[in-house]
Amino acid sequence: MLIWVDQKEYLQLRVENYDQQDEIANTIEFEEIREFDNRQVPSRMVLTPADKPNQHTIMTYNTLDFNVDLDASFFTQQNMRRIR
Repeated sequence: MLIWVDQKEYLQLRVENYDQQDEIANTIEFEEIREFDNRQVPSRMVLTPADKPNQHTIMTYNTLDFNVDLDASFFTQQNMRRIR
């Protein structure tokens, strides 16, 4: 894995993931830096498989909340099975 990081804000800008043969498997580009909950965060991530450069999976954040109070019971195995 190779990661490009912004030196000023320490944000990931690009990630290249490699397979067991050290061949590139996919690339993730982090774009459209926005402020969410007083933090600078990429609001758009574009994953491109190396073997299908014209296909993309795009994830866009419209809102993000940090420091949300969650009860520890939320992370139990039983609750995780139930949420699926």
